[in-house]
Formats: sequence, structure tokens, C-alpha cells
Amino acid sequence: MSVHPSSVAASVSCCLSVNAMLAASWPHRDAAGCEMFPNCETQFGGGSAGCLLANRLSADPSKRVLLVEAGPLQKRYERVPEKPWLLIDTQIPLFAPLLIGSDMDWKYSTERQQNACLAMVGQKCPWARAKGLGGSSSINFMLYVRGNRRDYDIWRNEYGTEGWAYNDVLPHFKSIERSMVPDHDGPLMNWSA
Repeated sequence: MSVHPSSVAASVSCCLSVNAMLAASWPHRDAAGCEMFPNCETQFGGGSAGCLLANRLSADPSKRVLLVEAGPLQKRYERVPEKPWLLIDTQIPLFAPLLIGSDMDWKYSTERQQNACLAMVGQKCPWARAKGLGGSSSINFMLYVRGNRRDYDIWRNEYGTEGWAYNDVLPHFKSIERSMVPDHDGPLMNWSA
């Protein structure tokens, strides 16, 4: 996957701008303290994992957590009280293709493919990655993927991440796959491609 240099520059610019705005408007202690909030954690990235991490950090009542995420305000995607039939785009899987290339999407594309994306310009497929709270899970195709066994084992073998080998996380995957959906007779259905 290639990342256009202007995307990186825009991301850095955005982060610096947010930092400057927060520094100017963030509440300070009285002049005697001369400090901003002690025990403040900053979590960059409000995707699925980032929100989970921010939640875990905020479980400690002595800490404050600032969650910073790129992307537009999602007001136009919010439910309209006087029109309850209008749901937000990110909650309706059918709308996922409409969000590709929108202001919620980073607009990445794959590298040129030899045997795929043949009808796409330059044989490059869009690679949907979302901005905004929820991250890429906001572009909701309702896909569930376990992850590559080799990746988990590399984390354990090369980086020493105990408890993250594939066989260690497999029971957690299976517990999710056995989730019961209300008004449904059994576990999540599994298909293989």
C-alpha cells in the first residue's frame, strides 16, 4: 500500500494544529501550580483499539485521558430526532461503499496488482481506512477476520509478546464467534472464501 506524501503532510499538519489549539484553550491550574493536569494520558487514534485503550486508561480515576482522532465532525452522519428513519451512514452496512472516497476516508489505494483490481485505474484498488471515532470500523462492511496465524506467532517469537501467539488468542476469537445474537437460534455463521 502506498501513502501519498501529501496525506502524511496533512496528517502531521492536523496533529500540530490540534496540539496548538489544545495548548491555547486547555484549562490550566492556578499560576502557583504552573502545570497542566497531572497524570494526563494522550491517546492518538480513536479506532477500535484506540478507543479500547483510552477506556482502559480512564479506568484509573487518578488519570485523565485525551483521545485525539483525525477526521470530520460526524454531525452530518448523526441520527436526526425528527426523522428517526434516517440512520447514520456508518451504521448501515449497505452504505459502506458510499463512504469510500468520502471525507471520512483516508483515500488510500493498494499497490498495482497483477491478478486483481484489473478494472481499476492503474490496477490499484481503493483501500478503505476511515477517519473519525471508530476508525476503519466506521466504514462498516460487517466483515469479521481472525487475523493471520503467522502474524501472531511472529509477535511472540520475534518481539517476545507473551500471551499473543495465535494459540493464545484463538480461544478469545472462538468466544467472540460464539456470541449469541438476540432473536437468533445459534452462533455467528461462518463462511470461508
